[in-house]
Amino acid sequence: MEQIIKQSQKFLIAAEVYARTGSIREAARAAKVSEATVYNWRRQEDFIKLVNFFRYSFFEQLITSLAEAGDKAIKKLIQLLESQNEDTALAAASELLKFFELIKIEKDELKQAAVAGKIGFAAETKSWVDVLKELEEKNGSNIKKN
Repeated sequence: MEQIIKQSQKFLIAAEVYARTGSIREAARAAKVSEATVYNWRRQEDFIKLVNFFRYSFFEQLITSLAEAGDKAIKKLIQLLESQNEDTALAAASELLKFFELIKIEKDELKQAAVAGKIGFAAETKSWVDVLKELEEKNGSNIKKN
């Protein structure tokens, strides 16, 4: 059982690093397995699911960071609208208007893509711990080592 858990941890580490870097070499190095092992894992459905899970998680983290930065930028532009310098206030107003036009365009494009079935969103998300437990329960010793 301990060997299965250790191998599952390596599997998980390799999937996370591969999702982040796209490098088999780096994934193998981080998981302390051979590159051939990661090549073999890449063909397994569970590995692909984990990689996609991590990529989605990274994407969500990026979106959160961008939203926080965008919030700060908008607050600063709103402050600059009150500037005594008319050029500064006009520039801030112009940037805010560009931003709102951009949001409208992107929102419309996302709606069109969703209607066309080009994008979809996961109905539920799980933590990596839940994913690992699910894999261990499902596969037991099925996570193959090269």
